[in-house]
Amino acid sequence: MKDSSSRRNRSILIALSVVSLLIFTHGAIKAQICGDVDGGGSLDLGDGFYLVKYLAIDGPAPPNFSDADFDGFTGVSIFEYRFNGAYIGQAGPSPICPPFNQRLVAEPNSELLLTYSSLFPANQDSFLISLNVISPFTYFDGLIFPLKIRVDGQIPNILSIIEGPCIGAIDFCPSRIVADSGVVLLTHFSHWGAPLDSGGTEIETITISIPQSTVPRSIEISWTVLSPINAPTPDNSLYPLFLYWPHNPGFEDDVEGYLPTLTPRCCAFAGDADFSSEVNVGDATFIVKYIFQDGDAPPCLDAANADGENDVNIGDATYIVKFIFQDGEFPVCGATGI
Repeated sequence: MKDSSSRRNRSILIALSVVSLLIFTHGAIKAQICGDVDGGGSLDLGDGFYLVKYLAIDGPAPPNFSDADFDGFTGVSIFEYRFNGAYIGQAGPSPICPPFNQRLVAEPNSELLLTYSSLFPANQDSFLISLNVISPFTYFDGLIFPLKIRVDGQIPNILSIIEGPCIGAIDFCPSRIVADSGVVLLTHFSHWGAPLDSGGTEIETITISIPQSTVPRSIEISWTVLSPINAPTPDNSLYPLFLYWPHNPGFEDDVEGYLPTLTPRCCAFAGDADFSSEVNVGDATFIVKYIFQDGDAPPCLDAANADGENDVNIGDATYIVKFIFQDGEFPVCGATGI
């Protein structure tokens, strides 16, 4: 009788163990959902917003990075947000999580340019840097681009970032300022259309400040890496990456990772020969003195080359005077130099 009771108790224990194991396994499987960034047990729009807050603001890290990296490319980026919206809206493919995604390496590209204002004017304590994209490509995405800013090698005070147009499936481009290191994090500029010519398209403006000087100073911008505030390990650093589709926009296997060439451009105000941050008759006078009276050279030759011809000459002074007093054509940034 005792043996029978023992066998029955053992059977009950085994059955309970099996049930417990099934419940545990079911829970574990349920928790592992590709695209479930916030760990809520499902893939929804909340996962996209959770990711944006983590990357660009100060939100908590995803509970499981394998589930958060679901766009098919290794590394958690703002592209997951766009992917999330496309999938929920039934316009995109199913999520692809590790180990089935591929690593995209950002290869330097000399045709894809990110230009920026490279001179801080004299006698000013604040300045607005304009960032512009020039691209021969039809379809590309700027996913993550952390930038380090210096003025004559010094860390400026970064006052604000104004976002340009966020074109594409994403409806906003979150940004972040890391004041103590002079770094800004910009995210997701999309372009779907004709190539962007030499004028480019402005994607961001960054206002910086630094104590005044009687001479213009050089602005240097370089690529850097940056970790989200709540990143658990350095492996989750945000590295610069643009995506380019050689043929059609989407999630094809032939997508390529690019790193644009950062290109300084001193011409913030076309026709501003004396670099005073405005165009007036003083600029025409400055050019005349430079040409005929051995005056100071324009701090930015491109800005002084108001008519866009081959060099800076009396024609540029005349062009500026006509613009101011005779309703002439707007000055342009010439191509005489940096």
